[in-house]
Amino acid sequence: MLDNSVAMAGLNTDYEIATILSNFSDDFIRDTIASTINEYRYKPFGLRAPNYPEILENQFTNIKLHSTGYDDVIEEKRLDTFSMIISTICEIFNLSIVQEVPDQHIYSLAHSMYMIFGSEFTDRFINFCATYIINNAESLIMALSPEDRVPKTPYTKKMYTDQNAMIIFDNMDKIIGIIAGLDIPMHQLLAYLADENIANFICEYIADINDLYKYHFASFLVNPATRTDMLTSIKLRYANITIENNRILETT
Repeated sequence: MLDNSVAMAGLNTDYEIATILSNFSDDFIRDTIASTINEYRYKPFGLRAPNYPEILENQFTNIKLHSTGYDDVIEEKRLDTFSMIISTICEIFNLSIVQEVPDQHIYSLAHSMYMIFGSEFTDRFINFCATYIINNAESLIMALSPEDRVPKTPYTKKMYTDQNAMIIFDNMDKIIGIIAGLDIPMHQLLAYLADENIANFICEYIADINDLYKYHFASFLVNPATRTDMLTSIKLRYANITIENNRILETT
């Protein structure tokens, strides 16, 4: 944040601008992004974290608002900062920048990537799993053993009238195991995690070089330290979506 006295007087010397922009050093940005993603992206029952690029964009806007004649210097640092965020995310997730990102798209790309891979990582992945199960219910059920393809518990019969939903809910642990073993390309994954437009936008500049889904998403479904919480969260999300959809159909 800018000091109030500096903001009121305006930033109109090399020293003032250099002092403010020194807070956006490459090492600081890289370390901050890496630590927040590595330490805080897995939050199965927590709130979404703030989008760091959005916070930085607001700070740069504020700096420009109170500067006099240094917009080019500030803009250069702004672009460098968001480029560093993109590069850091790529390093963490084994992604590659395949095309130079135009200046006008750098912030949007950094914002979208941090949203998916950082601040909203767990919530979006849980939603991916629940939505994928709903969209591919029949094929997932056919991947179960014959004895598992029948409803097992009275509880699910109270929740659902649809037999497929009963089978999936009763066998969610096995369904999650099947999903963890799928081969899901980056574009399809991003389309589930966000939407088709964002997937197209990111994939125009960024490519997967080492099985993004397997090593950075599905791993949370098989790691004993995270599997139980993920299973619980996915079951809850699946139930919320399917029961709400059923209510909508009953009222139409």
